[in-house]
Amino acid sequence: MKLNEDNSFITETKYDSDLDTLGIRITKPYEYKESVELAEGLILDFDINGVPVALEMLNASKRLNVPAYSLHNPVEINMRVDVKEDSISLKACFKLLIHQRQQEETVSFSTDNQYGIQAMNTELAFA
Repeated sequence: MKLNEDNSFITETKYDSDLDTLGIRITKPYEYKESVELAEGLILDFDINGVPVALEMLNASKRLNVPAYSLHNPVEINMRVDVKEDSISLKACFKLLIHQRQQEETVSFSTDNQYGIQAMNTELAFA
């Protein structure tokens, strides 16, 4: 599943404006294992190897404080997932077009690693 040596993956996004839900997932096939709720309405999926493979963000336009239309065609999304023995962290940067101008929104979330996911870090990028 790795795209290159720096642990980055190619991803695809899908935004459902009726539900205000943004989904981001890697494009390569994977075998799902479990989901981790980093915060209410923010779910990170892992495969059987403990690799993060998908993110679902409910109330995305409100969470990012952007107009819903800007989430249909993001310019770029970069996410970094760090799993440690005691925590799972996500930092994501969303570059979006709002009124023909590029705007950047960054979010960070963390939760306890009560799932036994092995320590690792990886980056997911969409451009």
